[in-house]
Amino acid sequence: MPKKQLLIAIAGIALVALLLIFGNTTAPKSKVQAPEAKAVKNFDIIQFIEEEKKTFISFSIDQS
Repeated sequence: MPKKQLLIAIAGIALVALLLIFGNTTAPKSKVQAPEAKAVKNFDIIQFIEEEKKTFISFSIDQS
């Protein structure tokens, strides 16, 4: 029984070591910044909603 427990303990430690070595799933950070990430785009939600309302109303009128 002690040999079996020792074998299980060693296998567990080996598994943990492998997970620590190969388990890092975070992607490395890119040193080159994407061009679109540099530009700050303003988005006006109120204006977007108003435009969508106009589109929806004109679509509803076309359907009738």
